[in-house]
Amino acid sequence: MNPLLPLLHISWPQLYIHEAHSTCLLQIAETEEQIRLRLGAPDHRDYASPETLYFYYPDFSCRFLIRNGLIREICLILRPYKERYTRWRTESGLYEDDLIDKSQEEIIAFLKKHYPRERFLLHQEKIEFPRKGISFSIKNHMVQTICVFPARKNHP
Repeated sequence: MNPLLPLLHISWPQLYIHEAHSTCLLQIAETEEQIRLRLGAPDHRDYASPETLYFYYPDFSCRFLIRNGLIREICLILRPYKERYTRWRTESGLYEDDLIDKSQEEIIAFLKKHYPRERFLLHQEKIEFPRKGISFSIKNHMVQTICVFPARKNHP
């Protein structure tokens, strides 16, 4: 169990997601040392390439993909079937309430309206906005995972 767990629930009523920049208290391009300073030791570590660190909390998990010693992607993994649904919001004003109780098609349509000038990639259960640096995985009518990564400005 992570030693900062009580702190997260006291000071973090909502998980804040900054597209192409940060979530889970950390920013893209920070080091593993900075992860450990803020979150402690990971609950699980996958040494495959890219190396991945996992931190588990009662209502959500965080996954950090590490390349060359730096965070390249941060994923917030939600547990929507828990009694308390994890509350989150993005810097651009998207809230979890906007996407609850909608079909996959309705969620995708809502996301396309929320990011109207952005091109998107749709892969079965995942919709990605490369120039915004954010993706959403949808399963069983709910957002299951939100990933933040460096924006790809030159994406067509």
